[in-house]
Amino acid sequence: MLRLVVRLFLVLILIGMLLVAYRTWDKERPDYYWDRAQAALEVDDAESAKIHLQNLLAAHPQHAQGNLAMGNLLLAEASSGSATAQSQHQALQHLSKAAKELPDDVQLHKRLMVIWLTLDQPVRALPYAV
Repeated sequence: MLRLVVRLFLVLILIGMLLVAYRTWDKERPDYYWDRAQAALEVDDAESAKIHLQNLLAAHPQHAQGNLAMGNLLLAEASSGSATAQSQHQALQHLSKAAKELPDDVQLHKRLMVIWLTLDQPVRALPYAV
């Protein structure tokens, strides 16, 4: 009887360790945070989406869609007046990273070109004009 209890206990420990390993692996995938950010954006929870996108970009800084979504969120904050010039600069950095990863996204390149021209920085707009 004691052997059965010990074996059962060891099996439970093994299952727990596998569960912890799976959760750790799951959180390292870009889809983990991306799906949560998308869900937060669908219900207009910008703050939660921002947190999930920050976590995503901390683990996967070249995630094109994550950079695009973060840039859009930060630009929306900047246009509403609730953000600083620093967040506008961060938004442009994220959008620029997304543009590098998405060279065929004409709308994004056009948008960045217009933003840089609006900010009276035609030299920075030039790469997006081509």
